[in-house]
Amino acid sequence: ITLNQRSAYKAVKPDCERSEEAIDAINTEIDQFKRNGVLSSPVSWEDIPEQCKETTMKCFNFVVDKYDSAMEFVKCKARMVVDGSKQHQATYDRTESPTLSVASAKFLLQHAALKGEKVASTDIVGAFTLTPMSHQVYVELPKGPYRERFGRYTQVLRCLYGMKQASREFFKLFEKHRVRAH
Repeated sequence: ITLNQRSAYKAVKPDCERSEEAIDAINTEIDQFKRNGVLSSPVSWEDIPEQCKETTMKCFNFVVDKYDSAMEFVKCKARMVVDGSKQHQATYDRTESPTLSVASAKFLLQHAALKGEKVASTDIVGAFTLTPMSHQVYVELPKGPYRERFGRYTQVLRCLYGMKQASREFFKLFEKHRVRAH
């Protein structure tokens, strides 16, 4: 269960509830960005190619508190997101990607139950941030911990949450490696 969403900028203030946990969550995501090479070194506005200036996107970042089913606090989770609703057409191609319908999921779960099989799930941590970008995209980071680490402007080298093409690009990467494994 996710509750108490707040901006990362506010979440790290000492008077904010769970600020230490928020700082840890933000640092975890920033470390993941560095490890996966998600963002370039800081760039100045003047260094952004002219054709990319009009498509530069704004990001927002937030922290949420995660709770278990008994409403006990589990952890804080940080996420930097691009506002895909304002993403310029020049920064992506196709956006569709396969998904599993609710009816198909129910069928598969019923089938597994009838056969007495165990069902498991997995989470690919930072899935989109593992996915290379195929377009030249720049973002403007908001004030706060992400801007302190990556600068005001930076080039996106791997997909970010909220980008229109992120799901499709991740699926293509996943499929490429799945096919290679067989």
